[in-house]
Amino acid sequence: MPQHSSPAGFTRKAPVCTGKISHRAAALGYMKSIDIKSAIIGVLLTSTIFLGVAATSKDDAGKWDDKQSWVVGSRTYPQAANVDPMIGREPFAIGKNSQGEIEVYYRKRNK
Repeated sequence: MPQHSSPAGFTRKAPVCTGKISHRAAALGYMKSIDIKSAIIGVLLTSTIFLGVAATSKDDAGKWDDKQSWVVGSRTYPQAANVDPMIGREPFAIGKNSQGEIEVYYRKRNK
């Protein structure tokens, strides 16, 4: 078996491919295999999360409120460190105005 030497003077054996695994796997030394129990647990956990996130009831169908309305306002701040939230309102956009001040847009649903 060929020997390879490293700069520090240590030697190691070159990996040998037996034909049962790929050359890349042989270079890594070995590959671990996943047992069937772990695979089943992974599939069940993934499907549970997927179905739990995607689940809605049939009672929710068509309940979107087309007549909802929002009160929108903005507040200007000279520096980012001085930004204090408006109580009861949701910030939904931020930008800079022509003077370089930070402008935060808030909204609150009123219906």
